[in-house]
Amino acid sequence: MVKLLIGLLCLLLSKMALSKAACVAGESLNTPKEISSLSKVVRRVGNELNTDDSLAEKICGAGYIEWPSTDSIGGFEKAILEHIGKPANDPNKEKHISKFFNDNNSKLICNDDHDIYIRENEHILKRSLALGEWDFLGYAANSSKYELDWNFYEIVDGKKETILDYLDMIIGDEELASEYDIPELNTLVRVLEESGAKRGSQLP
Repeated sequence: MVKLLIGLLCLLLSKMALSKAACVAGESLNTPKEISSLSKVVRRVGNELNTDDSLAEKICGAGYIEWPSTDSIGGFEKAILEHIGKPANDPNKEKHISKFFNDNNSKLICNDDHDIYIRENEHILKRSLALGEWDFLGYAANSSKYELDWNFYEIVDGKKETILDYLDMIIGDEELASEYDIPELNTLVRVLEESGAKRGSQLP
């Protein structure tokens, strides 16, 4: 049974185009040292399965659940804190959440896993805007405790697109704009600008 398990794990590794060194080492299980090779294979498979996609799926999924809730801000904060191993009452929670976002912005791309979106793949904060559930975004923009990088950008149609560009796109599209509270979005634009947010064309 153990050898069968190793075989299956090694097959998975080979499909990932990874080295088979750990598998070769685990082909015989006659000593504790050789048996430990099995755990190495398991850990390696686990690391490979912990992809950027799984991170985005987890955090975007938390947003889909928490954003429409009665505690949309606190619930989303708690979900992120839980993911990074911090208590919900951590006095530096805004600092921890800011670091999480700033370190992982390029990974936090929600896909077409929701019925409502403007693009099939878009940053999690843009997805919150697409859903009309931007309480956390607005709160973070208004809070001096948050230090989010508002100038993180995606390349869209060959150009840098920041959160401000995304807002401009919604506000400037007559069909899209009809589905949103434009005065609120205009206020959000002003708050973000005051927080140092720029448009892609303003970035180096």
